Amino acid sequence: MKRKSLSLDHIAADRALRNEQDREYRESLEIDKAKRKERLDKERQQQEFEFRTQQRLYIITCFRATLNPDDYQQSPAKSVVIQIRFPGGERLITSFTPEDRIEKLFEAAHLHPDCPFFFKLHASYPRKELHAIPFWSQNIAAAHQGDAPGLPPPENQIKMSPEMEKRPWLRSFGEAGLKGRTVVLLEAID
Repeated sequence: MKRKSLSLDHIAADRALRNEQDREYRESLEIDKAKRKERLDKERQQQEFEFRTQQRLYIITCFRATLNPDDYQQSPAKSVVIQIRFPGGERLITSFTPEDRIEKLFEAAHLHPDCPFFFKLHASYPRKELHAIPFWSQNIAAAHQGDAPGLPPPENQIKMSPEMEKRPWLRSFGEAGLKGRTVVLLEAID
């Protein structure tokens, strides 16, 4: 009789051990599933971020394709000569009439092969920002700056400040105070 109870104890211990192993396996499986889901979520977020970035760069690339370099060549007939200095030290010299919109400076900068996708323009002396970037480009740059993998996509529109409501990129070179020869510094935005 003792032998039978020993084997029942042994069977109960084996069952308890088996149940403990099954529980640990299920817990381990759940942890592995959670880690896999987290890894897949991070990969998906990274892919979505890269897709949003590609969309923004595609818009700028399409814009650049619409520009005609002949419209921005230096001409003696034009009295506003602008030298744009790029972050890497490269320079672009172009000219405009005082009646041209200052937005044309933004367009001319985009024609240079070393021009970054997103940038600001500053008059070199006295150093002040030139509001030559059109609103659509400012929106894209703001979305690009506020975007990161793992974050929800940023709002695609920045708030228009009172200065922006005046649409300074539509001013003429004369209205912006740019005349004669001027050096403009191009600052890349990451």
